[in-house]
Amino acid sequence: MVLQDWMGLAAAAVGLGAMVYAKRIEKKAKAARFWPTASGTVKRSSVKLERSGNHAGSYNYGNRTFRADVHYRYKVGSRTYTNNKIMVGGQLQLALKDRAEQHCHNYPVGTEVDVIYNPDNPQEAYLEPHEESSGFIQLVGGVFLAIGLIAYFHLF
Repeated sequence: MVLQDWMGLAAAAVGLGAMVYAKRIEKKAKAARFWPTASGTVKRSSVKLERSGNHAGSYNYGNRTFRADVHYRYKVGSRTYTNNKIMVGGQLQLALKDRAEQHCHNYPVGTEVDVIYNPDNPQEAYLEPHEESSGFIQLVGGVFLAIGLIAYFHLF
């Protein structure tokens, strides 16, 4: 096997893995619609700026993404839990500050919220029983899978 074959197989495996992971997110989101809820309180709500890439002094030459950083506390039975997950599968982290601000606007500090929790593992909880990331993950996975198969079968 030549290097191109190995790289093709690796890319295809990453793509297939991403697609399987996305399907698991979709399945969990469907199940979460039927999970019980507990009363909770938002303890922190802010937009978090995350940067990646090359940094030189105080300048950032890399990517900027914004994420809603919402922490809440809830009680199931006699135990109190804290969590920061808004939706199943996480938020798509985009460079759109307005999107993150909208999540924070929906969950200001001190707000009483209904927390959806996994009855088999109450530490796993979300504020919204849907997901928004599986489609993007499947798209990226499909691209990796296609490129990997094209490279492996020498179709270009």
